[in-house]
Amino acid sequence: MNLPALLAEPELIQLLIGKGLISRKDFVSKDVRLSLAERRNRNVKITIGGSSGLFTKQAKSNIAVATIFRESTVLDLLSSTQDDLSHYLPRKLAYDAKLGLLISALIPNGRSLHDILMQQRTLPHGHAQAAGRALACLHNRAVPGNLANILQSDPPIQWNRPHYSVLRNISPANVRLLLAVQNDAELSEGLDDLQSNWSRTSVIHGDAKLDNIVISPDGLALVDWELSTTGEPGWDVGTVFAGLLFSWIASMPMAQGTNHDLMAREASLPLSGIQNAAAQFWGTYASAAGVDSKSEFLHNAIRFCGARLVQTAYEYMQYSSRLTANAIYLLQVAANLIKSPDRGVGLLLAHS
Repeated sequence: MNLPALLAEPELIQLLIGKGLISRKDFVSKDVRLSLAERRNRNVKITIGGSSGLFTKQAKSNIAVATIFRESTVLDLLSSTQDDLSHYLPRKLAYDAKLGLLISALIPNGRSLHDILMQQRTLPHGHAQAAGRALACLHNRAVPGNLANILQSDPPIQWNRPHYSVLRNISPANVRLLLAVQNDAELSEGLDDLQSNWSRTSVIHGDAKLDNIVISPDGLALVDWELSTTGEPGWDVGTVFAGLLFSWIASMPMAQGTNHDLMAREASLPLSGIQNAAAQFWGTYASAAGVDSKSEFLHNAIRFCGARLVQTAYEYMQYSSRLTANAIYLLQVAANLIKSPDRGVGLLLAHS
């Protein structure tokens, strides 16, 4: 499959004008600014008059062509029913299949939960609760029949048996990380168990990390639906937990051989702030989703949190030649959560 040519900024502007999403007059009467971010897609943020605007993403690989199509399809189907979930969806404006291009309304003055956490050292209760309500609304939505056939993908937890695509251009650090996962029999068995019991009971976001949960004056939005699939709601809950734990671990002063208790005490993000945010998120989610706050669902979510931390460690070491102390500790925490979810409940929800 031939990839569509990436649009240069002048070409993108002409396309947006042609679609009626921006006007030439805007460039004269308003302050229009473009900000380019090259990640797995070419993302362009266009602000018009300081706050409103557009967000575009164009595929840079064949895999991204498929995932952007998936995001476009999911947003169409989820937004076709007006209910509480509608308040948490980004507003899709256009999709161009030939260009692999998705265009959405810019979230005005939006900030991710990750950015808020790093600045305030915890999450305001209202933000954590809103995240819980948003994911519960998603998981409570019945799976549309026409969506079930589209959203078929493998569970994202096969780190002990990685797909060959994971091994392309793998860093030396991640070779060691995958070997460590495979050499830990109990951890490997835990990942196998999560995969074999994976059920497609709900539409899930698939990548509900803190960067993809955005707060603005208009409320909360779940963004970046490229990895959405049918699967276990606990994966999304575990991903939020993993984002909180990773932020805490990443704030620790790390050195080889450092005592873990000392590292935890000297973290710039206090554990109490992480626990408060986790408790507010989980309590609201459990109530809105109708699950027992101390049920097996929570234990599975903690185990999924461990699996997501393995993925986070892999992403963290993607360009490294050796495993850092942070990555080693992250992998140890992940293994403990998968093997002993009760310990994870105590770590994350000590105040609930």
